[in-house]
Amino acid sequence: MSTPRSRIWFHEFRPGGPRASESQELHNQILDLWAQGKTKAEIATMLEIDKHTVRKITWKARKDGDERGFAKTIPVLTTSFSSHSVLDVYQEQYIIRGLARAFEVSHAEMEAVLRRIAGELKEASGE
Repeated sequence: MSTPRSRIWFHEFRPGGPRASESQELHNQILDLWAQGKTKAEIATMLEIDKHTVRKITWKARKDGDERGFAKTIPVLTTSFSSHSVLDVYQEQYIIRGLARAFEVSHAEMEAVLRRIAGELKEASGE
């Protein structure tokens, strides 16, 4: 999907570019919609941008520690989201990706295995 906004993104909306403030506003719109539970495709359609742009912005938000970027990230090994920082959740996902790479399985498969193990451990401890 090629839209007028995505074609001129690099030149016009880059940091320090003539429309940088619009870029920041767009980032905030994307992250707010993501935090409301919208999918990447829905956000892309609503804002007339490419869904890969949405993916990049949510990824960068997680990397920068913006809580809105973690709106759809559910911690695997922690008990509740509020008891841990956003950075802890990001690092946990980073570890899961590393394990997936080491065992040559997909991230989703590794996450499912870890969720199952975490559930078994909770049952065994009586939680």
